[in-house]
Amino acid sequence: MIKQCLILCGGYGSRLKSITKKIPKPLIKYFGKEFLNYIIDNLENQGIKEVILLTYYKNNLFKSFAKKIKKFKKKKIKIKIICEKKKLGTGGALINSVKHQENCFFLLNGDTFFDINLREFQKISKIENNLVSIATINSINYLKRTLPNYLVKNEILKKIYYSNSKKIKKNGGIYIVNKKIIKKYINRKIIFCDFDKDIITDNLKTNKIKSIFYDKKFVDIGESFKVYKKSSKILYDIIKKPCCFLDRDGVINYDKGYTYKIKDFVFKPKVKEAIKYLNDNNYYISIVSNQSGIARGYYKINDVHLLHKYLLRQLYNFGAYIDKIYFSPFHPHGKILKYRKNSNLRKPKIGMLKLSQKELNFDKSKTFLIGDADSDIQAAKNFKIKGYLVKKNLLEQVKEIINKN
Repeated sequence: MIKQCLILCGGYGSRLKSITKKIPKPLIKYFGKEFLNYIIDNLENQGIKEVILLTYYKNNLFKSFAKKIKKFKKKKIKIKIICEKKKLGTGGALINSVKHQENCFFLLNGDTFFDINLREFQKISKIENNLVSIATINSINYLKRTLPNYLVKNEILKKIYYSNSKKIKKNGGIYIVNKKIIKKYINRKIIFCDFDKDIITDNLKTNKIKSIFYDKKFVDIGESFKVYKKSSKILYDIIKKPCCFLDRDGVINYDKGYTYKIKDFVFKPKVKEAIKYLNDNNYYISIVSNQSGIARGYYKINDVHLLHKYLLRQLYNFGAYIDKIYFSPFHPHGKILKYRKNSNLRKPKIGMLKLSQKELNFDKSKTFLIGDADSDIQAAKNFKIKGYLVKKNLLEQVKEIINKN
């Protein structure tokens, strides 16, 4: 599982001079929050554990941004900054940071947001056998002149960026990089170079550069001032998605009674497919689970964390992911004193649902919950969303609910 993402943040933002004179593009605020913050939120939701910001222009502002996140503990994700002493370009920045890179990593632009399933992208890319995988976007609304000249002129790149129908596939600003391609250049003197134009083009004849097409929402806040003016609406459409709440035992896995051991955890049929369907149809997913076995002394909180790591790993390998997992360790008659209380986090109360709403800021109008007990349905009712008892085939049930929405 790829756990690391590098984000290119070193540009001047010359197309937005009146704005970027004071602040770099990735730190422009939308709805009171930095654009880069939304990118990192999405990475954290999809299981990324470390982000490395590659910076040059106004380094100090990125340092302040990272300190602010660390101070208020808004992210569990680790954030590291590598500041360039001189401008190195996107390729030079990667060569300069090679010693910090894992064997395979995601690479993103700090001024674009492409709303794709990173775990599906990882699964399809087979990066262990390739050097770079590029996520491309259907850009039939863009003219050829919007592509860099080298992409149009290079015959091999045409095969990557064009479909059979000759419709342009624009680079979506998301890559999976095998460190091998960067290590080729570490013995050379680091100079200014471009990752696309110099490094990728230099390695095209290896036939290990892969393009994967996604028809998903995309925003590039630095493309032009005209696009920047529309970027708030595009970003809002991307992040303001509805949420599907899922109970755990009895919905995701067979309920064997206080399941906490990995060997006892068995996915129910079509659950992974249902979760991926929700990912692909623009839904956040939150697990909300009562785990009174902790209060009763049957197992400990760390046992639940280990089980959830296993659950997520299985989903990542399938090309799916869960955005948030919440569980309540409380019970009013618990054996363990600190968990013996009637907590607002325990369903049918709505504490876990409200926490998810605060963290994901989802569209509540189409949000729903699927559970296997009356307490789940009552929690949905208390939160004023639709609640459903789980059916035998979760995938078909989810499809039916979404089609009604």
